[in-house]
Amino acid sequence: MPENKQTPLRALYVEDNDDLREVTGLLVAEGGVTVTLCATAELALQEFRPGAYDLVITDIGLPGISGLELADRILEMAPDTRLVFASVMDVDPGRLKPNVRVLTKPFSAEDLKRLAREMVGDHPQALD
Repeated sequence: MPENKQTPLRALYVEDNDDLREVTGLLVAEGGVTVTLCATAELALQEFRPGAYDLVITDIGLPGISGLELADRILEMAPDTRLVFASVMDVDPGRLKPNVRVLTKPFSAEDLKRLAREMVGDHPQALD
């Protein structure tokens, strides 16, 4: 009889602030979530493959390629990607869709978990 193994939720988190990236990465990793941390959009684009991540969380104000451009590129490759802008900056409401949301900084761990559950609630390993 085959084992019933659940695939862990896979998240890509892009944040240029080292401390915030590490702390938020630890919060996202709670409950068995596999998280890949990137300091730049360029690194995130090297990591991203359609279907490789259940959730992408990105800051907007990144050095080099912005989080907005990163989102455009990711959504061009994989339009159904669940993506969260985590930023202090306002996001044009025209960018928001059911699979694209905003989490305003500063946010709490519970804010992040609540939004992730809303977006990937159909995944067996949604953030607890």
